[in-house]
Amino acid sequence: MQTHQLSTTNNRGKKRIARGGAHGVFSGRGAKGQRSRAGRNFQPIIRQFVKRYPKKRGYRFEVIELKPIILELEAVAKKFQANEIVSPSTLCEKGLISIWHGYYPEVKILGTCKLDKVLKVSGVKISNSARKCIEEAGGKAIYIAKAKPAGKQKKAKPAKEAKEVKEVVAKKETPSKKAEKKTAK
Repeated sequence: MQTHQLSTTNNRGKKRIARGGAHGVFSGRGAKGQRSRAGRNFQPIIRQFVKRYPKKRGYRFEVIELKPIILELEAVAKKFQANEIVSPSTLCEKGLISIWHGYYPEVKILGTCKLDKVLKVSGVKISNSARKCIEEAGGKAIYIAKAKPAGKQKKAKPAKEAKEVKEVVAKKETPSKKAEKKTAK
């Protein structure tokens, strides 16, 4: 005789709870609640974690803004020569910053130092002290807040639109021409 040929001597089936009998009032299920009811259905555990985290809506949601990359004015002055333009694209070429998800990151230049070169800064945030140093050396500082995609260039306007713009400009009369017409009458 082998194990697969053995038959069981225990013919009792699964115990069906809450059918009366010796278990008494609550039949081994405890008192009220979902656990004591038939057809109970509990949420999966992962749902509790999903509901725990804040969603992107309502007045309580805080927008997480990326902070600008901070560069010292001395480090920028060492990498650039006189009369060069300091912008996110040139900073990336010189190796001071790197492209992040296809965009040039926002950059802020800080610090005070005496510059012996003229630098032209555009598209980069600048502290007031750094702006003074750049302007004292004879440079210019312009900030443009729009982030531009890395490697993409602006498309040139078609010739048709350019002609229309020239025609509109030509139609406008200057105040001196209007005054000449009035005096001629």
